[in-house]
Amino acid sequence: MKDFLSRIRDNNIYLKIVDGELKVFASDSEVDPGLIAEIRERKAELFQMLKNNSQHTERPAVSSNIPVVQEQVDYPLSSAQRRLWMLCQFNEGSVAYNMPAVFSFEGALDMNAISRSFSTLIHRHESLRTVFRQNEQGLPRQVILPAEVATAAFQITYKDLQQDHEDVVQQFIRQDLQQAFDLRKGPLMRVSLYQVDSARWIFTFVMHHICSDGWSVDILIRELLHCYKAYVKGAQPSLVPLTIQYKDYACWQQQQLAEKGFLPHRQYWIRQLEGQLPVLELPADKSRPAVKTYKGSSINKRIRPQLADELRSVCRSQDATLFMGLLASVASLLYHYSGQQDMIIGSPIAGREHADLDGQVGFYLNPLALRLQPREGMTFEELLQHTRQCTLEAYQHQEYPFDQLIEDLQLQRDISRSPLFDVLIDYHDNKERQLGHGMIVGGLKITPSDNTTQPVSKFDLTFIFIESPDGLNLLMEYNTDLFEAATIERMFDHLEGIMAAVITNRQQVISRLDYISNAERQLLLNEFNTVPELYNGYQSVVKLFREQAARNPQAKALLWEDGNISYKALDDSSDHLAAYLLQQYNIKSG
Repeated sequence: MKDFLSRIRDNNIYLKIVDGELKVFASDSEVDPGLIAEIRERKAELFQMLKNNSQHTERPAVSSNIPVVQEQVDYPLSSAQRRLWMLCQFNEGSVAYNMPAVFSFEGALDMNAISRSFSTLIHRHESLRTVFRQNEQGLPRQVILPAEVATAAFQITYKDLQQDHEDVVQQFIRQDLQQAFDLRKGPLMRVSLYQVDSARWIFTFVMHHICSDGWSVDILIRELLHCYKAYVKGAQPSLVPLTIQYKDYACWQQQQLAEKGFLPHRQYWIRQLEGQLPVLELPADKSRPAVKTYKGSSINKRIRPQLADELRSVCRSQDATLFMGLLASVASLLYHYSGQQDMIIGSPIAGREHADLDGQVGFYLNPLALRLQPREGMTFEELLQHTRQCTLEAYQHQEYPFDQLIEDLQLQRDISRSPLFDVLIDYHDNKERQLGHGMIVGGLKITPSDNTTQPVSKFDLTFIFIESPDGLNLLMEYNTDLFEAATIERMFDHLEGIMAAVITNRQQVISRLDYISNAERQLLLNEFNTVPELYNGYQSVVKLFREQAARNPQAKALLWEDGNISYKALDDSSDHLAAYLLQQYNIKSG
């Protein structure tokens, strides 16, 4: 049991007894399904252990089933869908929310079996045949297309690229990943198969976020491979029937909001985000565009293994997860970059706490707005405990829709930024993912590809920590209209420096953490700080300014808003200030 509990904690999963039932909270939007299955198998054992330890919570929970709604012409959107629909009215915003997956298939591919598999999934999941149209009142609504219509409209794109160069293959993949969807017409799922050798294929799978999320993509890929394996054998798939569909969840959610079923959660978030909300001002390489853009790039680097292991040990000693330690480290970094002691960092959560949502495909992901306050005199241990408390409380109130919260707060809209936060942190534990390398299904060897990076960034900065059998990686996405690649590379090094500093002395106050490497320190102190020798004809800025004031005394030297000052007036004012400083503070040269 001890090892099992360690795995649960390391995967950022929390177990709580709520109203006599075991509840599972997962901070990772792509938590290992195998571990979730094991938790279910040992549910009684875990329940008894928690009960014996009296780890109860007063948190209210919705335990009733989500009802199936009556058939209608159309259905309301969930809160998350409604905001995403608005963002996607602009083409750039729509492409930013494409969700891609790329795989390599090796072996004899049965085209009929894979086509039948997708038909089965389209019949099974209404989200795969949902489109979004405005009604007569101009409100966006979900429209569920008949399975036969949706199946006929869906086509797998097939191209034989065996004679083409690798660059051509990559161009087709990029086109698949970056092509916008038409939310009104659909389908909102795009699949292509590119044959690159006699027995090798590249499989691209892209969905729009408005009808899916990371967990959903995993579900669909698993079910696709299950169906393919069955059809190749001439058998029928044995999928567990679904009790509800996404439209049922959306109607239930809106009803809960209308009937104040989420009121305790709403009250928590309103308290948490009361007062003047902080806007994180990071030093950028470029001026912020007047209208938010999604142009982005990314770097992917391995955290030094020793650092990751030692940080994990620090977290365990404080009864915290690795995610909490990583969040505290990022908060420390942002504190040093901005000097701000109050900040909001976003973090997505699976949003599937309700038991009826197992196996469902849809947009359930819910961002949490984590308000952290890294104070100047706070040690890293104190910041870690503060982060732990903030994170646990947020998990307990995760049901409240983030997009509804945005409406409730009645924020003054800044179209150059995202609502509430511009930096997001995520954590994925891929150590035991079922869709691993070299998986054999129906005679096909299936290998996931890392070739899914898109030139987009939904936020200013996104820290995505990915735990794999090879170690802990950090994928940093950044907005290229704000940052240069060199700045992000340096930020990664500084984050590692923060981790190394807190591991060495976790009692050190965060304001005094030494996170700059020796090489960078030498660069700053010596090479960047040298005084150039005076060259022939050298004139100081002060001398040049006085000459300009003498030549053009009435010319405007400074302009601001609706005011200005001439060179003569500025010269006179500077002389008065200099005389005052000399008289009051006895300033001397040398």
